[in-house]
Amino acid sequence: MKSRKNRSRLLSRLLKDERASPLVEEGMLIGLSLIVIGIIIGLVLQVLGWSGDALSSIYEQLDKIKEQLLKLLGGSNIY
Repeated sequence: MKSRKNRSRLLSRLLKDERASPLVEEGMLIGLSLIVIGIIIGLVLQVLGWSGDALSSIYEQLDKIKEQLLKLLGGSNIY
């Protein structure tokens, strides 16, 4: 019974102790900021990947147009 009271007092004292509160808050803010930074980096990489794919597709289409124009003009050695 005595150990139960001691545990109860210890728990009560730890809950009332606010000295570590700023440290816990800062830790939570750092964790949250790391999550947000990770999300932002992921979004940026997705946008860059999408734009890279779009530019690659545009380049391929322009290359096809160039080849067709060269065929029409009769010169295949011109770049």
